[in-house]
Amino acid sequence: MSKDTFRYGYLTVRKQSRKGKEVWQADWWAGGRRHRQNLRVVDRADLDRQVAMLNELVITDMLQPANATPKDTLTVEAALDRAIEASNGRDRTKWQFKWHAKDFLAWLARERPEVRLWSELKTETIRAYLAHLRDRRIGNKKDRPLARNSLRLYLCPLKMASRFWAQNDPDRYRDVAACAKLPPDYSDPLERAEREQAKALSPADLDSLLCFLRMRRPALWGPAMLMGLCGLRMLEALAIRECDVNFEQGTIRITKTGDHTPKTRFSYRRIPVPQEALAMLRETIKTLPIGDETRPVFLTFYGKPWIDHGHDDFSYALTKALRACWQALGIESLRNFQPHWLRATFASGVRSQGCDPRVVQVYMGHSRGDVLGLHYEQIDMDRLRSVIIPAIENWRKNCHNSPKSTPQEASQTGLSPVLAMAGEGGFEPPTF
Repeated sequence: MSKDTFRYGYLTVRKQSRKGKEVWQADWWAGGRRHRQNLRVVDRADLDRQVAMLNELVITDMLQPANATPKDTLTVEAALDRAIEASNGRDRTKWQFKWHAKDFLAWLARERPEVRLWSELKTETIRAYLAHLRDRRIGNKKDRPLARNSLRLYLCPLKMASRFWAQNDPDRYRDVAACAKLPPDYSDPLERAEREQAKALSPADLDSLLCFLRMRRPALWGPAMLMGLCGLRMLEALAIRECDVNFEQGTIRITKTGDHTPKTRFSYRRIPVPQEALAMLRETIKTLPIGDETRPVFLTFYGKPWIDHGHDDFSYALTKALRACWQALGIESLRNFQPHWLRATFASGVRSQGCDPRVVQVYMGHSRGDVLGLHYEQIDMDRLRSVIIPAIENWRKNCHNSPKSTPQEASQTGLSPVLAMAGEGGFEPPTF
């Protein structure tokens, strides 16, 4: 054998090159199968010590009786539960992961009852489950399979748990779900591009929507404005408290509260907001009880904080309001518009004014995925204020003044009946 390969007991040890690095790998035969294990060594003495210890473990395993209880007792269900609990997701997200994991466990008990331990799970099993999902039909619609994004959600807990155990116990487990890939997207690229374009409203459509919400759905008006004009995430907008608003400096703070934790460490931020948003916050805070600055600013139609009910209730209410606005005003871009696309409207608007993408990322709470952006370049409050605020204001003013995108008059869009109804006070809080 060469100097990079030698035998020790039952082991064959080789030096291999992996991604530009040299690693030592030991392999042996046991139980009719070939086993491999990478060794993390410092020098040759450390290599000899680890090889000797591994050879003793191999001999010990060979001497065990055939009916001995295996050392690995981590079941598939326990592996999924522990990986989900160790994740950084919110309670709602963890509940969704567990719900999708139960579907996999039910399929596993039905189709692969012999697979009980997590170490017995193979990539072929994950691919068989993916094929089962692709053949599944929704309800009574026998010709409609699961969407590609639904397949991704079903596989998400499996991929997360596989990666979790491969990182925390690499000597025993490997990332079995890494090779299970989603089917390619065969939809028309032109149709996908058109759908992506529909995620951003024009300034005229955004103004009409905010006006409609203020008159017909006042409980939704404030959060929708912060999402569309400041680029806040839905839960970030719902969790804003009076103590997070600084009217003197014209800023709001996104931080951890009792009901909401920012998505990532980059989501913790203090940002300047347009005067229109400040006026909305000042008007909203005046209606709150005096003395409790830690209470969320935005309340439901019945005086309860939105954040206590969760973003699903707000998302459902805003989706209904968007449909009502489309039916009342005839704005075609609101026909299938989703609430979280208001954030895309803000990003598209400021980028159309030539804003530095790094500044936009900081303002929206995104990570700048390079060394310069993460560790060296600092973007302070003055730069945010001098770049973002003029950009969002110019985006709205310039587009309004442009003859190609002049918004329709109130009489043409059907907004005058809405304003008249609001002026008469002849509408009740909507029910959904």
